[in-house]
Amino acid sequence: RAVEKEVEGALGEVPSTAHLPPATAAANFFGGEARLFAPAGGSAHVALSVSATGSSKTLSVLKHCLSLSSGVSAFAVPGLVGVYGTAAAAEAGKLTDSLLAALGKSLTDDVIQRAKINAKAEAMFALENGSKSLSEYLTCSRLDKMTMNVPYMDAFTAASVATAFDDITSKEVHDAFIKKAGFSLAAVGEIQNVPSHRSISSKL
Repeated sequence: RAVEKEVEGALGEVPSTAHLPPATAAANFFGGEARLFAPAGGSAHVALSVSATGSSKTLSVLKHCLSLSSGVSAFAVPGLVGVYGTAAAAEAGKLTDSLLAALGKSLTDDVIQRAKINAKAEAMFALENGSKSLSEYLTCSRLDKMTMNVPYMDAFTAASVATAFDDITSKEVHDAFIKKAGFSLAAVGEIQNVPSHRSISSKL
């Protein structure tokens, strides 16, 4: 989890808040690279992300799709979805290639359906741990409250959460996964063997 938080910060995580100001313009995603070389016990931590749109529920499903289809660790924050991993410094190039392959895989309907089940279970667990936990889980809380048809965070019920995930279509998940704008790379640790963004940008 600590590595995931470092990676999310490097990729420009948007702070979660219950009262977001109305957006005046859509942000453009151009990809890019963030690297921090530091002693890490011979390890390299690498993450790749692409632009993603839609509610936090849809992004959660997309996150689980990436994990299920490739067996990698995945994450989602507002506007981004990605994969990450850790390897010995000497194997960092292979790790980066495997993460890039994970982002490049097509999402089948079977994977999406299984991902919906996992995402729903994750949300239900958050619900069981109280509205604060669910609020943190649903980072796009204002949109999610409207789409779930409940006026307040405390009004979430198991049925409303389950229905919200059941109603997500395969098309919504595919539309949320925007790979045409390229990807971002973040690397921390002993990263001398992590390839540059420029050298691998054509592979996605």
